[in-house]
Amino acid sequence: AAAATATTSPLRLQSLRPLRIAESGMPGGTLELEINGIAGHLCRLELDPGATAEHVKSLVEAATGIPVNEQRLFHGATEFVGLLPAWKTGEWAVELTLVRRTQTQIRWLQLIEEGDRDKARLWAAPEEVRSDKEIMLHAVRLNWRHIEYATPELQAESELVVAALEQGAPLLKVAQAQHMTDPAIAAAAVKSDKRALRSFSDDIRAHHGLVLQAVQLHPEALEFADDSLKADREIVCCAVNLDGSALEHADVELQGDREVVLAAVRQ
Repeated sequence: AAAATATTSPLRLQSLRPLRIAESGMPGGTLELEINGIAGHLCRLELDPGATAEHVKSLVEAATGIPVNEQRLFHGATEFVGLLPAWKTGEWAVELTLVRRTQTQIRWLQLIEEGDRDKARLWAAPEEVRSDKEIMLHAVRLNWRHIEYATPELQAESELVVAALEQGAPLLKVAQAQHMTDPAIAAAAVKSDKRALRSFSDDIRAHHGLVLQAVQLHPEALEFADDSLKADREIVCCAVNLDGSALEHADVELQGDREVVLAAVRQ
């Protein structure tokens, strides 16, 4: 359970404790957020790791009276939605800046959330709308082609690309060169495209977890894995147990392995 304390309130709902971060870089304790507005301090929040931006905004509304749909939260220059970021190891507290939406942004957010395709003509939207990450994420989840109306800065953000891929967007229609080293984008791409791996960097194609995910969904994706993983027994066995023809893409040593060959033949 999370608690919020507004600076204008005489009551302190819960004492603040420092943020504790596990060695892995993921939060291992209570997260303390300092929420500042343009004019200064607004409130402090204490909540558990794994909280979402929506939950944080609801706490800010309870503490300050600022409605959820008027809030945009930034960590530095980055606006965040969804899960809170994984903060750096050793960080004790995190400062977020709250920027209030304009009436134009609020109106567009409502149109997009309602799924009104006729009224939400994003090609005609002002830049302040097309640069609002939450608005554009809602829009892309409504129709992946809306990503083309986002500002170039937002089109470069992995969250928008992942959202588009989850709606069936072809990888090369929405991804840029810098995205081809992003594990989150690769994970989204391989779910629907058996050939997606071939477009990613060597590091991605050598990523054991991602390649295993890919061949579990599409055994023929083994063809586009790094050579080191074509020699990985776990990955090759997974592929040939689903589709024996995937054996042709395995390392030559595994192609001669009796157990692997028998698994392929059974398919």
